[in-house]
Amino acid sequence: MLRTALALIVKDKGSEAASNKNTLHAAIKQMVDDGALWESFGDWATHIRQLGNAGAHQEAFGPVSMDEANDLFALVQQLLEFLYVQPERVARARAQRTAVASPPE
Repeated sequence: MLRTALALIVKDKGSEAASNKNTLHAAIKQMVDDGALWESFGDWATHIRQLGNAGAHQEAFGPVSMDEANDLFALVQQLLEFLYVQPERVARARAQRTAVASPPE
């Protein structure tokens, strides 16, 4: 589920170059290279991607603990906060500031 969330984030927030990559790994790297993700978020996303592979191919990777899954969920929440919530808060604050700075005539 978290790996799928990453893939959807790449499609929504990634550049055309990132969206056109053949693998999620390459797409995440492209987003970092483009500056759409900080390197630390790219590292988190790569970790989530790797453990998502473990969920899909448990026989090859072994089990993922509940603690690890909870940690990854928290990381995805922070990624969503960075990419979606904070930019919207900034846009609202700017709009309010503009409305106050230039009252109607």
